[in-house]
Amino acid sequence: MSLLKSFQNAISGIKAMADQKMNETVANGSMAIAASVAAADGSIDESELDAVHEVITGEDIFKAQDQDLLCEIFDKYANSMKSPLKKRNVTKAITALAGRSDDDRETAFLVGLEIAAADGNVDNDEKATLRQIAEMINVNYNKLMGDLA
Repeated sequence: MSLLKSFQNAISGIKAMADQKMNETVANGSMAIAASVAAADGSIDESELDAVHEVITGEDIFKAQDQDLLCEIFDKYANSMKSPLKKRNVTKAITALAGRSDDDRETAFLVGLEIAAADGNVDNDEKATLRQIAEMINVNYNKLMGDLA
């Protein structure tokens, strides 16, 4: 199965929710996950920031969301990834998802997967970060990753 097909299968659940607005906890958790994945290689450069903004403003899965607000939330967490002290805010937003419904947790995880796969490749650093996040929010990594695991 091709990488594209695997990815499409992995995000099929999130597309069903594209018309639903994320609540504040899910929006924050999703963007914290996105920032964690973007920083999986140790930093987030300008091209990665631009790529994430492009995904947020261009993908159907975000069409029901306030895309400008999501970009602002992402930027806040991306900036937090630069400081060990502020990384706690990212972790806090992610772990806040643990008490949410299965759908909310899976949606947030799949946002991270969408960001990881935006360049057509989910590298080992991104997979490791996604695996940690899956454990933090109690979602099935292998199920959600599909053939990408």
